[in-house]
Amino acid sequence: MGRNYPIITAVNGLPYDSVSLLPCTTSLGGVIVLTSNSIIYVDQAARHVSLPVNGWATRVSDMPMPPADKDLGLYLESSRLVFVDEKTFFVIRKDGMIHPIEIILDGRTVSKLVLFPVIAQTTIPAVARLLNDDLLFVGSMVGPSVLMKTAREEVPLELPAQQTGVSATMNFSDSMDLDNDDDLYGDSQTATQMAVGAASGASAMTKTRSIIHLSLCDSLPAYGPIADMTFSLAKNGEHFVLELVAATGAGHLGRFTLFQVNCLRLSS
Repeated sequence: MGRNYPIITAVNGLPYDSVSLLPCTTSLGGVIVLTSNSIIYVDQAARHVSLPVNGWATRVSDMPMPPADKDLGLYLESSRLVFVDEKTFFVIRKDGMIHPIEIILDGRTVSKLVLFPVIAQTTIPAVARLLNDDLLFVGSMVGPSVLMKTAREEVPLELPAQQTGVSATMNFSDSMDLDNDDDLYGDSQTATQMAVGAASGASAMTKTRSIIHLSLCDSLPAYGPIADMTFSLAKNGEHFVLELVAATGAGHLGRFTLFQVNCLRLSS
């Protein structure tokens, strides 16, 4: 006899280009739906909160969405999602750019998703997994796979005495000074800065800034697919050495890779 699998929740009108799901923590509940043009949060009651990242999101679905920021113009094909804490997850795009997204709550209900600027660039992702509370693995099929460490630091800030009312700001640093290795793995010195706090009354209040550090722990070298190759001869002293020149990788990991056969020598 066949087994019955009851439907728990059904959501109508999702975009046709929905490509993957990311379950949220049990304390938050719900699921994140990744599409090519938007990111959608759906809770257990099938209520949804949408975050369009380009102008096509409202054209390919009847689902109500807020207007997209005209300066974004992002495309999320081949992107990967991974939670780094209960209310923050990363979108790692196909070019390796990492965007943090914060889930904003109104009481116990999700009210909106906030996308922040790029904080680092890593490898082209095929899989992204948080191995424990602070180790993030990004695996790639077209280049090196990397293991990064996430660290969060709470730093107190003091507001000016004349500032009143409620304040909640978030500023993710997008300034990067990357060398060639950091272009692949992300700048170990790049910090994601988030200022969250509240101020009330006329006296100076204290708010905290949460800083997420991303640092490279280890990497697994890989050349990726070989698109084309050719042979050449290089001279090593008095001997010729056979070499293989290959076009490897893809995207920003694409390059020419030189393979040398040290054991094979041809006399001049």
